[in-house]
Amino acid sequence: AWRVAGWYPGDMALSPDGARVLVVAGERVRVFRAADGGRLGDFGCKPGAATAAFSPDGRELMVGTADGP
Repeated sequence: AWRVAGWYPGDMALSPDGARVLVVAGERVRVFRAADGGRLGDFGCKPGAATAAFSPDGRELMVGTADGP
């Protein structure tokens, strides 16, 4: 498990190759290396992000909110 001070992760998704973890929390989407938790990306999104997924080929990220994608 990873500790991230002051940040409460919501939904998570593992990339198809198992190398990355996509995490949504509030208005942020973050991508981490699965092996060591190193941050690869940090993006803004609509408020209320509730679910996350990788495309089948792992090249795209999807985030869904209470009002839709």
